[in-house]
Amino acid sequence: MRGTTKPPSGSSSTRRTVVVSLAALALFALVAVLGRASERSHAWQPSTAPAGESEQAGKTPDNLAARALGGRKTLGFAIRRRAAAQARAIPSAGGSWEYLGANNIGGRVTDVVVDTAQANTIYIASAGGGVWKSTDAGMTYAPAWPNDYPQAIGSLARGSDGTLWAGTGEANASGGGITYRGDGVYKSTNGGATWQNVGLANASMIGRIAVDPTNPNRVLVAATGDIYTTGGKRGLYRTTDGGAHWNRVLTPDLAAAPWTGAVDVAIDPVNPNRVYATLWDHHRNSYLRPYGGIGSGLWVSDNAMARKASQVTWERIGNSHVSGPLPSYDASGSGLDVSPTLGRMGVVIAPSDHTRLYLITGESLGNDKGFFVSDNGD
Repeated sequence: MRGTTKPPSGSSSTRRTVVVSLAALALFALVAVLGRASERSHAWQPSTAPAGESEQAGKTPDNLAARALGGRKTLGFAIRRRAAAQARAIPSAGGSWEYLGANNIGGRVTDVVVDTAQANTIYIASAGGGVWKSTDAGMTYAPAWPNDYPQAIGSLARGSDGTLWAGTGEANASGGGITYRGDGVYKSTNGGATWQNVGLANASMIGRIAVDPTNPNRVLVAATGDIYTTGGKRGLYRTTDGGAHWNRVLTPDLAAAPWTGAVDVAIDPVNPNRVYATLWDHHRNSYLRPYGGIGSGLWVSDNAMARKASQVTWERIGNSHVSGPLPSYDASGSGLDVSPTLGRMGVVIAPSDHTRLYLITGESLGNDKGFFVSDNGD
């Protein structure tokens, strides 16, 4: 064996010293290399690439989010649409996926519309999955909304000309779950095959859409507003030209109750000038769910289709319009009057008699507050 010699006395200690020294040097070298690599991986510089192009390699998720946000607190729908387009452009990696379940997961249905021109045809609005269509009286359903841009649907309506109207953003505030906002009102003139966004992008959540039965271009939209923040479009909006222009015809007192928006609307089918609308003062944060307030209430107008939006007038319906005692289960005893306990209200006109109305009310904490009926439309 070449170069082999007998170790001198005390060499065991020497070898240990050499090994420890070499290990320390190796450790220092490794730390230096990792430090340089870390600097290269995490150092972020503003990109000069145009918006929409591929991100540079090596950027971390935090850096990507920071660039997309650009100082904003949340991602807007324009960015989400661009992300969907970029996702579609990514080439397939090959292979296919097979759905294995689960099959017992359902979703909230927020609205149902019957197509009176097509037998057995109905449309339903999903709280998290767009619009669905059935042509066999509800036995089976097919998507009637773009697969690459699903949204929560708060309301559906159909005009006498067959136009479908969809309000995005679910206005059904939940107790422990999450409800999602949308990006405005859409309409379809081909049975849900394609949809066009026609405005009210900042309404966030839409509780109801009502179409004038005598004029399909006149549409009322109950813009509920965002449940998590103030601002945006809140109140009852009207279009008289099929969605080309919108004007607010019922404005909440946002100075006194900034979380208030419209949540329901009903048009008298015999006299479209007579309209009923409900406002809902509610919001949600990380520790409170005040689903009622002084902004909530029932309103009626007798000139809702006036030529100018500024000409539309409203009257608030309170206990002075109620005959007989208030429901015994109304804990606060405030009925329809202004109260912090007045929560969501739903109003509907009986199809068999346009002077007969039904109104259901709830308290801010979710308990029933009252169920009312009117036989004179007042």
